[in-house]
Amino acid sequence: MLCYLRSSGRSAVRLARLLREQEVAGSIPVAPTNYIMPWNESHQSLFIVVSVTLLLMSGCTPKPKYHGRSQPKEPASTVTPESPSESPAKATVTTKSPTKSPAKAHIVFTAPVRDYSSRRLTSRYGVRKDPRYNTKEFHHGIDIKAESGDDVFASAPGTVIFSGKQSGFGKVIIIDHGKRFCTVSAHLSSILVNEGSRVGRGDVIGKVGRSGNATGVHLHFELRIEGKSVDPLRYLETNHEAQ
Repeated sequence: MLCYLRSSGRSAVRLARLLREQEVAGSIPVAPTNYIMPWNESHQSLFIVVSVTLLLMSGCTPKPKYHGRSQPKEPASTVTPESPSESPAKATVTTKSPTKSPAKAHIVFTAPVRDYSSRRLTSRYGVRKDPRYNTKEFHHGIDIKAESGDDVFASAPGTVIFSGKQSGFGKVIIIDHGKRFCTVSAHLSSILVNEGSRVGRGDVIGKVGRSGNATGVHLHFELRIEGKSVDPLRYLETNHEAQ
């Protein structure tokens, strides 16, 4: 406001001086006229007034507050006194012990073919050279040499969760044995069980073949825990090599 008054006073003095000069220069008195302030001077004064007003208003603007009925609460402390009568100095810290995952129950897996032995393995679990494309790959199971049409057995009791064709593996059977274990039998020539069927240990589920990308007759056998493949030789019972 002070800046506005000062600028207005200078304008009035300038107007009076202009009228006085006109009266002295002419012989006829000049009638009073309205003086229009130049554009730049009027806008400059208006800008100063608005700036001062905004500064005064910003000094009175309240600080932001939390929305809702109450402000956010502090995190609850884990320190609790042993009893109401005790002082905080004797408080004890109470923590929740982590929940332990249930122990994996042991499941006995028997050989998926008759007269199984380690000598019949044509490919083991792990990195190998692909027999078809001659490139390095990770083999997620074991390949067991067998004759075409030989029986394929269920290695443990369970439920068939897949029976059909898969790209590269031909005819496939997947059995859920519970306890997060599944077995996979692939490259079969025929499937003898349906999805949802319950099977027992030693039940015939299919026949050995060379469907899919197999280069020869064999059984591709996998063991998975929670969907991740593991080495089946670590779980196959050695005293069941011959059925």
